[in-house]
Amino acid sequence: MTTSRNSSAMASNKPELRIAIPNKGRLKQPAIDLLRNAGLRIGANEEKSLFIKTGNPDIDIITIRVEDIPRFVEEGAADIGIVGRDIARESRAKVEDVMGLNFGYCSLVLACPDKSAIRSVSDLRDGVRVATKFVNLTRAYFRKIGKKAELVRLSGAVELAPMISLADVIVDLTSTGSTLKTHGLRPIATILESEAIIIKNPSYGTPLLDDLILAIHGVVSAQRKKYLVVNLPEKRLPDLEKLCSGLFSPTITRLDKPGWIAAQMVVDESSIFDTIKGLKGIGGRDILVLPIERLVR
Repeated sequence: MTTSRNSSAMASNKPELRIAIPNKGRLKQPAIDLLRNAGLRIGANEEKSLFIKTGNPDIDIITIRVEDIPRFVEEGAADIGIVGRDIARESRAKVEDVMGLNFGYCSLVLACPDKSAIRSVSDLRDGVRVATKFVNLTRAYFRKIGKKAELVRLSGAVELAPMISLADVIVDLTSTGSTLKTHGLRPIATILESEAIIIKNPSYGTPLLDDLILAIHGVVSAQRKKYLVVNLPEKRLPDLEKLCSGLFSPTITRLDKPGWIAAQMVVDESSIFDTIKGLKGIGGRDILVLPIERLVR
């Protein structure tokens, strides 16, 4: 379904598809790399531009503050955006979560000082002071657990709030937990698991968007997977089928050497070690492990 916004945009020579990505921060470069891998041509000299050409006259990229991306998409100023799930949920914008992108993982957690007597959310008193920049998500969480909280809105340095008696606890993002630990804090609850996602305007859709999403999905599906090729005796085919019962079905080719076959399969990167060990155990040899650029199902 093509919206009137898209029709008017095309009439005024604007691109058919406009993608919003963060203008800085940890999501920007992975977003650019993802779009490149999906087939969009982006010059290295264009990465710092506000408007990025893609080599496709129907697709443009704009770089804006990550907090503004959900509103741009909701209002139709951008058709899709790459943003953290935490930002999308906090914004409360009317956007559709299309897919996760397998990067930008982090958690929105409730944390208290190490020396605090608080061990779980049940220990929180009504009226507890909570410092955060995620006011909407925090308010919804405390409503869910049936606790009253006094929210202290901060735009940065949230970890310092308990140290200077500005708040009792905090709600903030963490990926490794090291920043919390450095500031004498420990998490007591996880409010949201987040990663980079694609969001879209719910009323927008074109074949071009479908093609791009398919390409991106292929790139994401290929991540953390390897293409494995192995030669082994044909009589060990039943053993191979048992070994690969939890993997994608292997493709079998008979070799010129009598009694030998080649098997090709897609394997999760995390299971490569055990898979190779198993293949060696059934007589496998000449094993190749290759990267996968794109996996389209």
